[in-house]
Amino acid sequence: MNQDWDIKIDLDGTEHKLRLLQSEGRKHWVVREIPPQPRVEEEASARLGEAPLNNLPFEMDNWSWGVGLDKFGLNRNDPGHIFRYFDGHGIDTSEPNIVRHGPGFGQTGTITGTPLQVLLFKNKVIFLTATKLYDWNGSTLTQRIDNAGSFDHLQMEVFGTNLYIAQDNGQYTRWDGSTATAISTGDDQSESSYFLSLQGATEPLMVKVVNGNQIDTSTDPSSATGWATTGQVKVGDGAPITSLTSVSGLLFVTTESGIFVVDSEDVVVELYRLLRTRRAAGAFSILASSGLETWYSDGKDVFRVIATGFEVFDIRNEGPFLNIDEKPVNVEGIRGDIKAIALDLDAVYISVQQGADHFIYKGVETSRGIFTWSPLINENSATVSTALGIIKLTGDAEPVLYTIDSAGAILSYVLKNWPTFRDDWRIRTPWFTATLETWDKLWDEVTAFIELAGDGAMRLFYRTNVASGTVEFNGGGNGSMPTDGVNNIKLATPIAGQRIQLEFVGTTAGGAGSSHLRSFNLEGRLIPDHRRTFDFRVVADTKTETDFIYSLRTDVDSYILITDRFGTQYKTFIIPGFPVEEELFDDLRQEPVRTYHLVAREVG
Repeated sequence: MNQDWDIKIDLDGTEHKLRLLQSEGRKHWVVREIPPQPRVEEEASARLGEAPLNNLPFEMDNWSWGVGLDKFGLNRNDPGHIFRYFDGHGIDTSEPNIVRHGPGFGQTGTITGTPLQVLLFKNKVIFLTATKLYDWNGSTLTQRIDNAGSFDHLQMEVFGTNLYIAQDNGQYTRWDGSTATAISTGDDQSESSYFLSLQGATEPLMVKVVNGNQIDTSTDPSSATGWATTGQVKVGDGAPITSLTSVSGLLFVTTESGIFVVDSEDVVVELYRLLRTRRAAGAFSILASSGLETWYSDGKDVFRVIATGFEVFDIRNEGPFLNIDEKPVNVEGIRGDIKAIALDLDAVYISVQQGADHFIYKGVETSRGIFTWSPLINENSATVSTALGIIKLTGDAEPVLYTIDSAGAILSYVLKNWPTFRDDWRIRTPWFTATLETWDKLWDEVTAFIELAGDGAMRLFYRTNVASGTVEFNGGGNGSMPTDGVNNIKLATPIAGQRIQLEFVGTTAGGAGSSHLRSFNLEGRLIPDHRRTFDFRVVADTKTETDFIYSLRTDVDSYILITDRFGTQYKTFIIPGFPVEEELFDDLRQEPVRTYHLVAREVG
């Protein structure tokens, strides 16, 4: 081959024919197929002076509140990357170091009417709907009041030895557990829409809403004469009141536009105007209170009033707002429209509708204002719970969560040391990529530490694409993890994919067995990338050639086309750090010449 050039280099249509340096009897042109190692040390790269490490051992071994550590490569002994589980249902992640099998349910019965409220009265669970009232003594569900549809119930409150039911007809009902008595306000007030019992230091007060936006009080609501006919307190800008509650003895009033606190002198103060909700009839109407704190929702946002301040956070993924400490609040893990809230001293429970899926999330405060959420209950029905209550009757070993769905079905869940478990649960891990999204990998082994009891069982599934369904990790019927303790599945044929997501599924028949996930390891490795690397030196004789060579740095926007002297063309980019200018002896000229050392990487 008789030509005066060795390679052609083209950048955006500008082409130069260049001669390779020739010394020691050879031209300086070397092509290698060396798999590159990631440039970032945390991404499975080798430390300085060490060989590349392509293994990717992942460990999620602490699962603190649903969050695990993703460790890989030579850095597996370092703290690791923190990832929360992707999604799941029927699990409790509120305890460190375990993903616990969620509770089974008891069927209490079915009631009619729009569900409104659940509370404890005279050691019975009271269920209020728009038209009826029922009680449950732990074994029998009994209807006690039926308004025959002539008016609607709105809300109920215990005061002294009686239960009071607010109504939309200008009256309210007093019920002593056996006899219901209708009470008229006896004045021009349009309605008594909400009640609240305030337990004061000297004597308790009953608070009620009148005329839509005013509050009135009585020390004896058993008759109409105990209420004032004048001097009611107006709240806010006149927007209708949507709820009453108390925190540490203070009266909190919500309207369609804000949250207000009323002091002992009947002075109304709005809390933190920036925290106003959407102006709507449902604003703050979803609530639960323990006396020490109250949680509100309008179906989208969640607000929390505590004795030491005011916190707000948006539980949609687009959130959060900021709480009073002006730091983000953890809201990851809950999605959907809120339908009901319940709380006790240990946790908060939120009923959520996500399209056709209905969940009850358990929230545990891990530090002030920071909550972690578990999809504890997956309601396997076409309806969603719109009323929740946590009650512990005499004889109950643990508190029980009672739910009423929109079809009137009452279910009960023991909230601690639950004796039965749901039929199935699922948790999907984070997507594992080693932060090398575009690198091909092979996955071939999972080791999991699980706890099994009774007929509890666990199976392992996976997927490599978010749009695809999961399949068993070891093929049909071979994803079982049958051992109470350490289970290992090693594949004869590895799974190929740039990323992978695992899914653990636990089951039991009849609720007697259980399965809990303690930890797991996933073993994978990078697939060597066999694209070529070109290492060569060219001779530059003119300033034009020199300027062109320097223009090949990696900060250009285009790929570089290299054609060898045999006519084969390659699409490449120049490795960072090149070109390097050198003065070297050239055999062809028999003198030192200016050369440029370049290393180029082939692209697909």
